[in-house]
Parts: sequence; C-alpha cells; structure tokens
Amino acid sequence: MKYIIAVLLIMLCSSCSAVAPANKNEVKGIYYFGHETNAFVLCSSKEVWWAGGNNEAMKKIEDLYASIVKPYGNLYMVVKGKFTPMEGNGDYVGIFEPTDLLRYSLEKDVISNCVPDIEQLK
Repeated sequence: MKYIIAVLLIMLCSSCSAVAPANKNEVKGIYYFGHETNAFVLCSSKEVWWAGGNNEAMKKIEDLYASIVKPYGNLYMVVKGKFTPMEGNGDYVGIFEPTDLLRYSLEKDVISNCVPDIEQLK
C-alpha cells in the first residue's frame, strides 16, 4: 500500500508543469516587453512567466523599461515578487507579480550570464 501511494505521489509531482520559486526571496531574471509580451525569465530556469500586477513595483518596472530599453530588449532584474503557476496559459508557465525592484542592469554580460539563450526563448 505504501508503495502504491509513493508511486502515485511521484507521478503526480512529475506531471506538474511549473514549480514556483519561493515568493519571499529575491529572484534574478530577465524582463522583456513588447506587443502581447510581458515576460520574466528566471536565471535558474528557462521557464517564461507572464509579468503583471497592478502595483507600484510593476509600474516602476514598466516606466524604467520604457525609458531605457527598446521593445523586446532585455532588462536584468533582481526583484521580489509572487509566483502563481497556471496550466494552459499559452507560452507562459504562470504569473509573476513583482513587489519590489531591488537592482537592474542592461549589461550584455550580466544578461547572458543569467540566461545565455534568452533570444531563443522569445
């Protein structure tokens, strides 16, 4: 009986499409924005999250992006926020709602060290 339960739990966990990072920690990733695109990709994975939210942090990120980055350009960010995995959400594994922008960079080395193949994910 224990064996059956263990197998079922493994099967259930392996079918999960996205595992949300801890919501209280700082996360590092690449943000890019364009027509029908508002994405955040964690440095630690290639999963693309929809970046959204109606709060000061998201407004600050959008304003910063609009002032220093071209559409679909890459902005490295260190942020805090909340991840909500969602299945059947098109190209995105879920929603990332930033709550605090801590640091950012446009340096190509920083961006490529974070997600080396970021252009292939777009």
